[in-house]
Amino acid sequence: MSPTDSSLEFEPLDAPFGAFVHGLSPREMEDGDVDRLRAGLFEHGLLVFRGRAIEAAELVVIGRAFGELEILPEPDKRHPVHPEIFDLTNVRPDGRLVAFDEPQSVFLRGT
Repeated sequence: MSPTDSSLEFEPLDAPFGAFVHGLSPREMEDGDVDRLRAGLFEHGLLVFRGRAIEAAELVVIGRAFGELEILPEPDKRHPVHPEIFDLTNVRPDGRLVAFDEPQSVFLRGT
């Protein structure tokens, strides 16, 4: 499939910037799709994927389209199969919020 044959399309949001992404199949991404994703991000500033859940492995593939992924140093916050995915949340497993002055909250404000 050449880049022009791809069904990948960008639908601009009704906002100052951003676009919905349509027609992306992360499991079947080719170089042309990667190039078009990069160009779409450059043009629109924000890409929104909607319509179905993105599986962890697919998220890693999409992330790699934009460069090398970093493995952050806290193993307990990494995805069990895909260490490139790091859990950035201010919500504890029991549903309570992390306090404003706790290290996790300070870290999140810095990211």
